[in-house]
Formats: sequence, structure tokens, C-alpha cells
Amino acid sequence: MRKVLAVAAGLVLAGLGFASAQEARKLAARMAATYASEEFYFAEAAEGETTGLFKLLLPVKAGLEYLVLLASDEAACNASVRAEDDAGRLLVEDKRPGPLAGVRFSPVHDGTAAIFLSLKKSSGTVRWCAMTGRRPLPTPSPMRQEPAAAEATATPP
Repeated sequence: MRKVLAVAAGLVLAGLGFASAQEARKLAARMAATYASEEFYFAEAAEGETTGLFKLLLPVKAGLEYLVLLASDEAACNASVRAEDDAGRLLVEDKRPGPLAGVRFSPVHDGTAAIFLSLKKSSGTVRWCAMTGRRPLPTPSPMRQEPAAAEATATPP
């Protein structure tokens, strides 16, 4: 009887872990979907089942805008994302409390950005998923020239 309970408990716990990993993946995808109207193209960059500091190297090109999103399950209390250029200078950082974080940046030259993902847990095993997105920088719309006020209201003498 004890053996059956132990096996059943193991299956339940394994099922919860799987659901938790899916939760982080789905949450990252939902975060990315909010940027679809801005024409970002996303790919899953990394995922894991532990806390700590993780480094991703992201090839970047000038003229593109990048977005890095980090989502974790309910076991995380602090998630943060930091982006540095290839000289180690800080580009942008998001260190808010909670299981979600994200940064947006536009490099001034081609190179490799170092992306640092940091996760701290509140309880249990933390499962997380990071996604990167990019798009061309939006081009400013040409300004419409309005007729000068004097020309618009001029009347013949």
C-alpha cells in the first residue's frame, strides 16, 4: 500500500512539474504576443528549471530593435534581465520584483549583446522561459506639410 501511495505521489509531483514548465512557456508566449502588432519576430532563446544567473549571447545588428522577455512560474519571486553591449556597457536592465521581466534596446553598431537572466526562488523548483524578438526600427512617417496660415486664409483684394 505504501509503495502504491509513493508511486502515485511521484506521478502527481511529476505532473505538476510538467505543468509548471508549460506554464512558463505559455506565459512567455503570451508576453510575446502583446508585441505582435509592433511586428516583432520571436524565438524561444532558453529555458530552465533552476535559479541563478544565466548568460545568453545575442548577435545584434544596428538598425534593428530587440526585445528579451523572461517568464517564470509561480515559484519565482524575482526575475531580472540585463543587456550589455560587447564592451560590457549596460544597455538596459529590468529588476522589478515578480516572475516577469523584459528589456527593449536598439544597438548602435553590429556585435554581440550579453543578456543576463537572473532568477530567485520563493518556493520549490523554478521553471522559466526566455524569448528574444527583433524587428526593424520603425521609420518615422514623413511630416505632412500644412499650408502656412497666411496662405490658407488669404482672400483676394
